[in-house]
Amino acid sequence: MENQGDSIITLAQQAYIYGFPLVMMYESMRSTTNYERPVENSFFAPVNHFAHFRTFPDAKFKSMVKPNNDTYYSNAWLDLVEGPIVLSVPDTNGRYYLLPMFDAYTNVFASPGKRTTGTAAQTFLITGPSFNGTVPDGMQQIKAPANMVWILGRTQVNSLQDGKEVVYAIQDGYKLTPLSHWGTAYQPVPHSVDATIALNAPEFVENMDISTFFSVLNEQLAKNPPPEADAPVLAKLAAIGIGPGKQFDLSAFDSEIQAALKALPATVLTQLRSIVTKGGKHENNWGINRSGVGNYGTDYLVRAVFALVGLGANLNADASYPNCQLDSNGERLDGAKNYVLHFEKDQTPPANAFWSLTIYGPNDFLVDNPIDRYSVGDRSDLNYNADGSLDVYIQNKQPETTKQANWLPSPESEFSLTMRIYWPKVSYLDGTWKIPAIKLVE
Repeated sequence: MENQGDSIITLAQQAYIYGFPLVMMYESMRSTTNYERPVENSFFAPVNHFAHFRTFPDAKFKSMVKPNNDTYYSNAWLDLVEGPIVLSVPDTNGRYYLLPMFDAYTNVFASPGKRTTGTAAQTFLITGPSFNGTVPDGMQQIKAPANMVWILGRTQVNSLQDGKEVVYAIQDGYKLTPLSHWGTAYQPVPHSVDATIALNAPEFVENMDISTFFSVLNEQLAKNPPPEADAPVLAKLAAIGIGPGKQFDLSAFDSEIQAALKALPATVLTQLRSIVTKGGKHENNWGINRSGVGNYGTDYLVRAVFALVGLGANLNADASYPNCQLDSNGERLDGAKNYVLHFEKDQTPPANAFWSLTIYGPNDFLVDNPIDRYSVGDRSDLNYNADGSLDVYIQNKQPETTKQANWLPSPESEFSLTMRIYWPKVSYLDGTWKIPAIKLVE
């Protein structure tokens, strides 16, 4: 029985890791689309509508982990069951934008934007797996692997004034129209709100009991058929009732196994978070993923980690996100200490678009600080040293006057840092450029 129990628990752990991104995507879709109409300055809009965030997230923002302070988001969840959706994109006049499209398993299957399709006005037809119609002239077809699609758009913002004068208009030009209504004065019908749906998807999923989790997983596996490459793992998981059309029954196991299964979510989530700190490829104690992000294949563990701490991660070619929780001595970053990030002359992050450094609290959300500054980067008014080098000061207490322009306030607790490099240059992608370590100031 012990060996059988170990096998059941091992399979359940594999199932939780495999299914976590799919469940997170589904619950995120439900929570952010449960509105009658698009909500101004938010992520919230009914299915097949854009919601535009028209300011930078602050410490009150809890809709998704690790929000950025570089771009305004344009968020949309598509349901292609009723037919294709036309995506209209305006001319951004050379400005960096990105409209990555995620499948139900958090893989980027298309990435319209400055890098891939340029910045001229364009029209795309997003089709589901059952579409066999004709693509109208002037439209570029994007084939979605399943009927659920998430678009997490980003448009470069250089300042608050720039956002109001330029970016608002660009966001308004991102439009979604059912193909069946293309060319008409389309007026969407208000969505019916379900009061039982949780507002905070990440916390809701993390607190979900194991029976509910596996029930949702099985439902979504049926609605969003997994890739053929997943057949081997699903063949194993079928033994405990995981798979399209399967039913997981907690009561089928003895009390000892039931107790272990009930404790499994908290255990696995702790393991996933420990990987962020200690696992993966590290350079100067920064977690670096130069390949595989946004297109995970059968690397279910990495996929689950990103679903937990960076849902909606882009392809590395579009934007890369090195993460750091440890200083140069291997010690946990802590707001009780002062740190500096030093770039030698001409060695700031190599980006074709731009770069930034953002600070997060222990739960991967932004944390209040006295100057409402959550990130710094190449669009900040930073002071460079006389020799052309750059120092960023990371500490809780306000530094001396000469350092305040380069101050990134840290919380009092432990924290993490995320470097964002938008459209990274080859020197980053091939590893020639190395990100410096975060050094403790004694």
